[in-house]
Amino acid sequence: LAWGGHRFWVLSAYLRSGDYSAQRSLMQSCLQPVAQQVQGMQVWAGDWNFVETVALDSTGVRTNDPPTTALFRSLCPQMVDTFRHMHGSARSFTYLANHQGQAVGSRLDRVYIT
Repeated sequence: LAWGGHRFWVLSAYLRSGDYSAQRSLMQSCLQPVAQQVQGMQVWAGDWNFVETVALDSTGVRTNDPPTTALFRSLCPQMVDTFRHMHGSARSFTYLANHQGQAVGSRLDRVYIT
């Protein structure tokens, strides 16, 4: 994509909620080739349906799956979480719900850049 004098690649992703095995499979089959083969600036935006850091990105009802988080970080170590970069340890959520009478939230939607 060329925009404003810059050239970059854009990836949009949806990882199935609650199915960590399917999430890892998609990461390996789709994200890994992009991370390894595409040269230049990249923007990855998606509904990732997992949190990287429970203490910052969830009210505690949603847990993370350590193998999923580790795989994601290993596939794209050069990617920067734009929200976390701009807002440090601030807590904000993109998914809000009522779980058994309790308000819950998670930051499942994220944008990463190189």
